[in-house]
Amino acid sequence: MPSAQSKQSHAVLLTLVLVLCSSLYLLVYSGFTETTDTRFMFDAVESFVRHGDFLQDTTAGERMAWSYEEASSAYPLLPVDAEPLQILLASPLYWIAQQLPTIGMVHVVWLFNIMVMWVVLPIFYGYILNLGYDTGVAIVVTVVYATATSIVPYTK
Repeated sequence: MPSAQSKQSHAVLLTLVLVLCSSLYLLVYSGFTETTDTRFMFDAVESFVRHGDFLQDTTAGERMAWSYEEASSAYPLLPVDAEPLQILLASPLYWIAQQLPTIGMVHVVWLFNIMVMWVVLPIFYGYILNLGYDTGVAIVVTVVYATATSIVPYTK
């Protein structure tokens, strides 16, 4: 069983890694729409907050209906193909941005990906420790995972 001092040192090291990685992610954060997935995700969050549904409102013209049944429905907006949990968890960010008129709603919602890394990195770090590796190895592997893999583009 780890001691209280050991738990505290893990927490301090992990906090430093999170601050370092978050700083890196914010430095390379572009705020530009790089894929349609990011537009669809924002559209789903906006649709959920404003209308209570997961339909395409602002991106309806980017993904057209594939069949006659979809196109001829009484309500022609298509559902956004996105994970509902992601939309639900990002909704408070949209609401906060809506309350602050000087902050862009799109950019605040896209910070959600950085916040997801705040959850993923401690889990990854703990997994490395549970595999029996030393704390130093766990820190290095976590930093490499957070900075030298395809995780970085997803936080943009």
